[in-house]
Amino acid sequence: QRVVRAAGNSSRYARAADGTEAMITQDQDRPPRLIIHAPDGRVRVERELVDVVPPRQLAIASAVLTSGLSFTADARSLYFVAVDLDATFQAARLLRYDLDTDRLLVVNRDVRGTGGSVTPDGMRYLFAQANGDHHDLAELDLRTGGVRMLAPQVPGAFIGQPRVSPDGKRVVATQFDGTRFRIVVYDAVTGALLTVVAGGGSPAAEGHGPMRGQIQGQVNDPSWIDDQRILFLGTELTDAGFQLYVHQLNGGYTSRVTDAPYLAFQPRAAGGRALRFLNREGWGWTLDEVALPAPLPVAPTPAVATHADAEADTEADTKASGPGSTEPVEPAGAPGPAPVVTAAAPPQPPVPSVDRPYSPTDHLFVPLLHGPTVQSVGRRALTYGLVLSGNDRLSMHRWTLAGYYQSVAAGGSPSFLAGYSNRQLAPFTFNLLASQFEAHDAPPVPVGQPTPNNPAYTLFRRDRLVSANVERAFYGNPVSLGGSFIETYQPGDPSVLQALRRFAGPRLSASYTGAESTPYTGVRRLFAASGEVAAYPRAWNTAGVEFVDTRAELDAVIPLPLLRRHSLTLAGRLRDLVGLPASQPLLIVGGYTSAVLSRQSTRPEVLAVEPPLLPPGVSFAEPLRGFEDYPLLTDRIYIADATYLYPFIIDWGTASTLAVLPAFFLSQVDLELFASAATVARQNDRHLAVGGALSIRMALWLPFTLQYQVARRTTDDHGLAHLVTLGM
Repeated sequence: QRVVRAAGNSSRYARAADGTEAMITQDQDRPPRLIIHAPDGRVRVERELVDVVPPRQLAIASAVLTSGLSFTADARSLYFVAVDLDATFQAARLLRYDLDTDRLLVVNRDVRGTGGSVTPDGMRYLFAQANGDHHDLAELDLRTGGVRMLAPQVPGAFIGQPRVSPDGKRVVATQFDGTRFRIVVYDAVTGALLTVVAGGGSPAAEGHGPMRGQIQGQVNDPSWIDDQRILFLGTELTDAGFQLYVHQLNGGYTSRVTDAPYLAFQPRAAGGRALRFLNREGWGWTLDEVALPAPLPVAPTPAVATHADAEADTEADTKASGPGSTEPVEPAGAPGPAPVVTAAAPPQPPVPSVDRPYSPTDHLFVPLLHGPTVQSVGRRALTYGLVLSGNDRLSMHRWTLAGYYQSVAAGGSPSFLAGYSNRQLAPFTFNLLASQFEAHDAPPVPVGQPTPNNPAYTLFRRDRLVSANVERAFYGNPVSLGGSFIETYQPGDPSVLQALRRFAGPRLSASYTGAESTPYTGVRRLFAASGEVAAYPRAWNTAGVEFVDTRAELDAVIPLPLLRRHSLTLAGRLRDLVGLPASQPLLIVGGYTSAVLSRQSTRPEVLAVEPPLLPPGVSFAEPLRGFEDYPLLTDRIYIADATYLYPFIIDWGTASTLAVLPAFFLSQVDLELFASAATVARQNDRHLAVGGALSIRMALWLPFTLQYQVARRTTDDHGLAHLVTLGM
C-alpha cells in the first residue's frame, strides 16, 4: 500500500476509465472544493463549490453531504448529488460539471435521495430515491428528466450507492433488507435481482486468498473493476475497520486485498493492475494504492437456483438452526461451500411495533423543561418563580409558561409570561408572547445619604410586553413581519421624567447571507445584506412624535492571498430614525457592551445615558468599535468597518481540570486589526478609531471568549481606550 496524495480532512473520490480522477475535499482551513486530476497526476481543475452571491448553483457544500461521483465514459463530464438549501427545506441536487467549459450545472433540483452513477452511454443516472420508509433503485433520464422506478424495495429496506457495470447491463448496489447489509446485483433494464455478492450469508473471504467463507461484519460501497469483478468494502470481527474485497462473478470467489491500518473508503479500480481508495491517516485522508490481484480461472458454472429453491433452502436452514436464528446452517455431509446463487428471495418487511396517526395533543401538555428561576429587577428587587415549557411530538405546537412572585412588606407582586409558537402552516411560523412583570424596588439614594430603614418605603414598577410575528425562510434567509407593544409604568420614581412610557408599532425585516467557512478560519467568504423597517405611530407611543426606524447593512468577507487563514471583513451600515426631530435624538451610537471585565481610558469616560422617553425594553442603538466608552446620541448615522483577522490555532485541552472540574479546551487565539468610521448625517461630524484585539477562545462547561482590545480615537477626545470583555 502506497500513498498517492493527501486528500484533506473529509473527501469523496471517483475515477474515470481513462485515469482522470475527481475529488470533493475540504480541510480544517480549506473550504469544500472540487479537484480534477488528469491521468498523468497533474491538477487540471481546482474550484470552490459554494456560491455566496446570487444566483447560486450551491448555497452550501460539504464532502460529507456529497454522493454518487461518476464520470461519463469519455471523462468529459462529472455527475454527483449534493445536499443543498432549497426554498423551504433541503434538497438533493444532481449536478454536472463539464471539464471543457468549467461549468457547474444543476441537472435536477431534487432527486430526493443519494447519488449513484451515470450509465456508459451518458443517457441515464441511477440513484437511490427515498420513498417514505424505504429507498428504491431509480433511474433519471438525463434527456427528458423523467424518473423510472427500477427496483422498488419493501418497507424497511434501503438501496445505496448503485453503480452501473462497464457494459451497461447490470447494477451493483448496497442493500439493507431490514436486518443486514448485502452487496447485490440487479438487471439494469428490468430491475430484476440477479445475485447476492456478499453479506446475508453469501460466500466471502477469510484471510487473503481466493476462499469462500463468511464475512461476519458489514459490507458496503461496491463498484465495478470490469464486467466480471466487483470491488467492495467489508469488515470481519477482527478488523479495525473496512478493508477492500474483490469478488469474481464467474467463479464465485472473493479475496481480501488490503490491510489498511484504520479503514479504507471509496475504492475504485485504477486500470487493470491497481486499486485506489481513501485511507484514513490521523485526522485526515490520503489517496492510497494497492495492487489488483489477477483474475482466477473460471470455475464450472453452477446450476441456477430459482426463487422457489432459495425460499425452500431458507426454510430448511431455519428449521435446522432453530427458531429465531438468522445464520444459515450448512447441511450435514455437505461436500463444501455452496455456490453463489443467481436469484434470491426478496427481503421481508419488518413488523412495526406502533403505527398510528399523528395527534396534535400527543405529549403536548407534558412539560419538557421545568425549573425554578430567580430574577433581579432594579436596585434591590428579587423575584422567584417557576418556568415550564413543552411541545407536541412533532413540535407543531410549542409553549412556555412562567409565573413569578415577589414578597415584600408593601404587598406581594405576581408576574407572568406566556409564549406560543405554531408551525402547522409550515414553512410559516407564528409566534406570540405576552408578559406582565410587577416589582417593588428601593428608591434611588443620593450620594452620601443613608439608606432608608423603612421597608415599606418602596417604589412600584410594572412592565408589559405583547409581541406577535410570522416568519419564514427562503433558502435559509429569514423574513419576518410582526409588531410589538411595550409599556413601563413607574409612579413616584424621581429618576423618571415620565411615569407611563409606551412604544408600539409594526416591524418588517429580511436578510440574505451567502457564506463559506472552515473550522479554523470561521467565515472565509461572505456576502450578506439585511434591512429592517419599524413604524411608531404618534398615537401608539408616548414620545409625542411619529417616526420610522430604518436600518440597512452590507457585509463582505474576503480571503486574502499568500496565507490560507487570514481574511478581511468590510461592513457598512445605515440607521435613520425618519421623522424624528433633530432636537429629540433617540439613537445611541457606541457605548459599553455587556460583560465588561475592565475598562480604562486616557480621557474622562462619557456615560451612555438612555433617552428618558424610552421604556427600558426599547433601545435604538448601534455599536461602534473604539467608542465603547464614548457614546454618541443622534437620529441618523452612517458607519463603515474594516477588520483584518488571523487565527492562531492551538487545539489543546485536558480531560479534567484540576481533577474535579470538567474538560478544558483552548481552541485558538484571534488577532484582529480594525478601523471604524462613523458620520452623523445632519452635522457632517466624522468619528474615527483604529485599534487591535486579541481574543482567546476556550471552553469550560460552556464555550467563551476572553478579549483584550486597545483602540485609539483619532477624532473627538483622541483617547486611548483599553477594554477587557468576556463573551459566552
